[in-house]
Amino acid sequence: MQNLLQLAPQVTDPVAGKIDGNWIISNAETGEGFGILLIPESTLPPHRIILNFEGLKNHYFVRSGNSFVVASHTMLEDMFGRRPKPNLMLSTRIRRGGSNNNLQIYVITLGIENSGRGSAKFPYFAISVNQPYKISEYGIDGNGHFGLPKIARSRGVSEERYGSVDAFVIHPGMECDVTAITIELDFAKLIGFPDVLLDYKIAAEGVPLIEGQRTITVEELVRA
Repeated sequence: MQNLLQLAPQVTDPVAGKIDGNWIISNAETGEGFGILLIPESTLPPHRIILNFEGLKNHYFVRSGNSFVVASHTMLEDMFGRRPKPNLMLSTRIRRGGSNNNLQIYVITLGIENSGRGSAKFPYFAISVNQPYKISEYGIDGNGHFGLPKIARSRGVSEERYGSVDAFVIHPGMECDVTAITIELDFAKLIGFPDVLLDYKIAAEGVPLIEGQRTITVEELVRA
C-alpha cells in the first residue's frame, strides 16, 4: 500500500492530489488482505497518464461501464472545455509584532487561499478560536479593516463570519487575507500555554462548504 501511495503523484499530469489509502489484513499468517484507495474528485481535470507503459502513456481515459477506455477527440474537447474550479483552503501567516521584556506579540493572519484553476466568487469565511485567544477587533492592518465584510451573528454564536456582498473574486494562485488574531506571549510562562485551535468554514459560489481545524502550536509561534 505504501508503494501505491508513493507512486500516486507519478502516475498522471497534472498530479491527482489527496489520494489516500490503507491496508486491511484478512489473514495475519499469510499477510493477505485488502487494499483500499481513496481518490477524491479532482479540481484539475483532465489527467494524462505519464506511466511508461505501452497502451497507457500519454493517453486520457474515461469510465465506460465497469471499465475505462481511451478518450476520443470529442471527449477530450469536452473535458478541456469544462469550467475550471477553485480549490479553497485556509491560509495562515505568522509574524512577530512588538515586544516588552518577556512579553512578545504575535499576529496570525487568517484567510482563504485558492490553489485551483478557477476563480472563487462571493467567498465566505467563518472562524472560531479557543480561549484565551480571540479574533482581533483591529483587523488585518491594525486599523479595523478586514479582507471581507463582517457578517452579523446571533447571540451565543462564537465564530466570526465574513462574506462578500459584491462581485469579489479570489483568482487562481491568490490569497485573500480576511482577519487576524493577536497573541501576547509571556516567555516566562510558556509552560502550559495552550496551542491555538482554529475551527474554520470556507465556501464560495458553486463551492460546497468546507469545514476543518488547524492547530498552531506555541512552538510555531516562538519560531516565527
